[in-house]
Amino acid sequence: MPKFAARMNSLGVEGAFIVLAKARELERQGKDIVHLEIGEPGYQPPKHVLEATKRAIDEGKTKYTPSPGIYGLREAIAERVSETRGVDISPENVVVTVGAKMAIFAALMAFIDPGDEVIIPMPAYPSYESVTKFVGGIVKPVILKEERAFSPDVNDILEQVSDKTKAIVINTPSNPTGGVYKRSDLEEIVNLAREKDILIITDEIYEDIIFDGKRHESVLSIPGAEEVTILVSGFSKTWAMAGYRLGYAVASREVAEKIAQIQ
Repeated sequence: MPKFAARMNSLGVEGAFIVLAKARELERQGKDIVHLEIGEPGYQPPKHVLEATKRAIDEGKTKYTPSPGIYGLREAIAERVSETRGVDISPENVVVTVGAKMAIFAALMAFIDPGDEVIIPMPAYPSYESVTKFVGGIVKPVILKEERAFSPDVNDILEQVSDKTKAIVINTPSNPTGGVYKRSDLEEIVNLAREKDILIITDEIYEDIIFDGKRHESVLSIPGAEEVTILVSGFSKTWAMAGYRLGYAVASREVAEKIAQIQ
């Protein structure tokens, strides 16, 4: 057997899926398991979604779609993002992906060359670091602080900025901290990104899972952010559709077309 490509040594494995596989095997053996490993809602998708899924199968809608996704779905995503972020998004700005993780991978793949630096506030979802290293990038961590409710300090970010900085990946609401970034912090990040020509990749997959009276603030709602931002979200969390593997990226038309080419 030939050796694996060297890049595979930098591709981390998400521990939750390892535990999930072991838990499923125990279930297969008849064990009663309480799942605490995977970030999956404990409820089912809305009834009309399940009915539409069954109807689509019965109608033979099981063929290839365009690479950016079904146009009607992209229209619906564009409408929702426009309403919730207060921006004007068209279907041409939207790419439907195989889960939100694919959108993250495609965004980093499209922009990061070997040696480019990516700033990642930590602790963070492990795929950001794993994919950055996989494509040859260098991770520059920024430690999130509990006293700031795990919202990043732009001064800490600025300390990691160099002439090799290509992107910053943010996640709000955050996995695993649960932190919700403050709008003032997002405004400072956008100003920094525009000044330094840095890409913002914002993972907002948990946008509707917020408690304690908090409010989700999206980078894309900050004036000027659309010029430097790729928004990532999907259907796994809000709609409990993890097994559907539906995510999406929202970006400029040029960036959206590049991301669609990757998948």
